[in-house]
Amino acid sequence: MSTKGTALESIEASHRPQADPEHRQVLVPIVRIILIQAARFRRRGAISETLFQSQVTRIEREELEPRGFSLMVRDLPCGTTRFIVKSATSGVVCDLVDCEAD
Repeated sequence: MSTKGTALESIEASHRPQADPEHRQVLVPIVRIILIQAARFRRRGAISETLFQSQVTRIEREELEPRGFSLMVRDLPCGTTRFIVKSATSGVVCDLVDCEAD
């Protein structure tokens, strides 16, 4: 790996939101799997951006909002899709899911 790649990874790691240890693993395993698969399918062109967004919105509405959480999606320059779960009331980051580029 080049020095440039290593420097970029260091910068991204330093800016990575830190999940509150008391709230880690907010997502049930199947939700993690669905989010990761949706990100992979979108990246590979197997699903449209519209379908990806509707899946993410549905997961947030059905799984997270009833439990007091919100979901943000960030596409990082390195190709990773990051899902950030926050407390809807405090804004504290409670869980992170990274789906790295293939």
